[in-house]
Amino acid sequence: MTKQIAFLFPGQGSQVVGMGADIYEASEAARRVFRAFDEILGFPLSEICFHGPEDTLRSTINAQPAIVAVSLAYLAAFQESLSSHDLSWSSPLVPSYTAGHSVGEATALVPAGSADLKKVAYLVRERGRLMHEAETGCLGGMAAIIGMDKETLQEICEQATQQTKATLGTHCTGRSTWSHTSNISFGQWCLSLAHHGSSYR
Repeated sequence: MTKQIAFLFPGQGSQVVGMGADIYEASEAARRVFRAFDEILGFPLSEICFHGPEDTLRSTINAQPAIVAVSLAYLAAFQESLSSHDLSWSSPLVPSYTAGHSVGEATALVPAGSADLKKVAYLVRERGRLMHEAETGCLGGMAAIIGMDKETLQEICEQATQQTKATLGTHCTGRSTWSHTSNISFGQWCLSLAHHGSSYR
């Protein structure tokens, strides 16, 4: 039976302060990835990953390149652990498929051989910048909700948005996205999430 390997990469919402610090200490291949991102982007992205602050890391303009950098650092370290010779994004373990969620699709381009690290670093920084501008230039907000069933979330949305427009978007297991056109009601909604014991990013 032929084995097929897939490399799958996470999207925005998976960021957390301290991510990547352990693999930076353990792997020279991972350190090269972080150093490359810092040099290409012209600022210490790795420091934001390792030490935050959380608000800076969570900002879309930083979160997207940070998630890609950490994902590629772990991939590089993983390949390095298999063999220190003939090391590449897709060697010695060769994937049959690469894919990702949201910005993780950009990460997947590297081991697929469709783009190099430099191009992807610029791409996700610009993607994050454009999304950040759209986010800060309009009233409202969007969040990923973790650990709440869809029915309870829908009820909270309806209570928080009786006079304004809100949309409950995609719903995966344990995670939904929600967007809103009013900062005031968005804040009320976030407080309701905390009251119900859920988290959001």
